Amino acid sequence: MMSTAPSRNLLPYYVVYLLAGILLLAAILTIAVDWAAPPVPGYPHAPPHPFPIDVVVTWVDGSDEAWRGALETARQEMIASPPDGARMFHSKLREPEAAVDSRARDEVYYNAALILKYMPWVRRYFLVTSRPQKPAWWPVTGRTNRTEFILVHHDVIWDAGTRPLPVFNSVPIQAHLANIAGLAEHFILFDDDCYVGRPMHPSHFFTKGGLPVARMVRASQPVILAKAGPPTDEDMWSYNCANTAAMILSEPDVQTIPDEGPYKGAHVCAPCLKSEWGMLVKQKFKAATAKLQAFRSDHDYTIQYVLLGILRRQGRVAPLPAGIRIALIQTGSLALARFDMPHLFCVNNRITDTDRAILDELLDQK
Repeated sequence: MMSTAPSRNLLPYYVVYLLAGILLLAAILTIAVDWAAPPVPGYPHAPPHPFPIDVVVTWVDGSDEAWRGALETARQEMIASPPDGARMFHSKLREPEAAVDSRARDEVYYNAALILKYMPWVRRYFLVTSRPQKPAWWPVTGRTNRTEFILVHHDVIWDAGTRPLPVFNSVPIQAHLANIAGLAEHFILFDDDCYVGRPMHPSHFFTKGGLPVARMVRASQPVILAKAGPPTDEDMWSYNCANTAAMILSEPDVQTIPDEGPYKGAHVCAPCLKSEWGMLVKQKFKAATAKLQAFRSDHDYTIQYVLLGILRRQGRVAPLPAGIRIALIQTGSLALARFDMPHLFCVNNRITDTDRAILDELLDQK
């Protein structure tokens, strides 16, 4: 009688094969996601970042006659009945920018176009503006390449019980940015006159652990430099914001790094955390936020740079790599940087036709 070999239990083998298949599938999906990730010019082999990053830009169309009429009406009302305890900076209504061509290539056009070129990994580009304004070049589909363009009007994000609209001061508008629907926890705040001049990687703005990456400068009381004529309201407002930042960042309750003077973010775009932003304006500095006026005043504080200064004093800001160059360029002086463009730069106030030609060259570069 022939003996029958004992049957083998194949279940452990099936489990091993199943686990191996799952691991193989996960590896294939990871490679597919990496391939599908937007290419970063200059960083072709850099891995994708582990979380989405958005951009927020505040802007108004200064050539809009209806907006300018509302501004002048509100300004006259404020002059006739000034707010108690606030010094206002409102002496001159800025002249509107003339149309430059059929595509209306204004400051914010170049801001958006250069971000698309050198930061194609940005998930969403939010443009925050006054209703019903919209740039002439705004994408009809709401999406360009991989970046989604979203227009956000002030009334959509405005908190009930705060200073009523309209306002003509960027600081109270920025105080409401955490209310933007769909805004990522990690976002980069640009002024409309700040630009990207070279390829940038997500790690130039946030570490993989989620900490902001920023160039910090000492927040000290500024010195009013000698110049022809008295300081303008624009000068005085800038000095006031710097003074306010220095005072806030000198408070003992924001300091955890010993023997360090107060620092604030450099004047260029600012990597921000939405949760910390909301906490800053609605809780920690709630009283200061409530004093913000419809026009610029001595109650203003530059929220993004104060936020970065506080995070730095808590050991929660990583330094920007030394090779990343930033610059503040005066209007009409962009030609000086034409052949050695900074990574990030601000053209102070308004771009000229010469500046536009240089920015167009930058956009056309392969």
